[in-house]
Amino acid sequence: MSQYELKEYFQNKLSLIREEQENLTNRIQVKEILPQEKAAIFYSNWQYMAILGLLTISKFRTPTAISQRLVIKEDTALKALQQLNELGLIIKKGMEWLPCENTIHISRNSPFNSLNHANWRNLAVQNAFLNNTDDIHYTSVCSISKNDFNQIKDLVFKLIDKSRDIVDPSIEEEIYCLTCDWFKV
Repeated sequence: MSQYELKEYFQNKLSLIREEQENLTNRIQVKEILPQEKAAIFYSNWQYMAILGLLTISKFRTPTAISQRLVIKEDTALKALQQLNELGLIIKKGMEWLPCENTIHISRNSPFNSLNHANWRNLAVQNAFLNNTDDIHYTSVCSISKNDFNQIKDLVFKLIDKSRDIVDPSIEEEIYCLTCDWFKV
């Protein structure tokens, strides 16, 4: 094997290792990946994921509380709860709805991944117009070296990992959304 072939071999090997390391599905320990037919429904609207998140907070376990918190009709909240129940993601106990113990993750290869991102980015854009001083909305378009691009990419992965370390043991009091993008234009 020539020096050139050897170099190319190891560069390909390193690329595969880096790609595997950057795959968020591999970075999340406890997860459930929904079957296609369930994913099609769950990722069709941001409200399903938001409601599932809200149900981890005891004061948001009724259609009335959910509708008030998300500013949606109570009938819409009830229909979403029934749909989540049919998907096997929540159960009804008395007058309250409770989440099943699942961390749901969507693979980047899923046909619903882009839809999920679009739903939450659209909600972020709507939220930006509210000008809430507690919220962060940041956009930066810059020209930098490929090496610096990769350094920032690594920082983004560290942010994701660190945020999960904080979220996992955190006591549920409110629901928040972190959207993160870093891409070549």
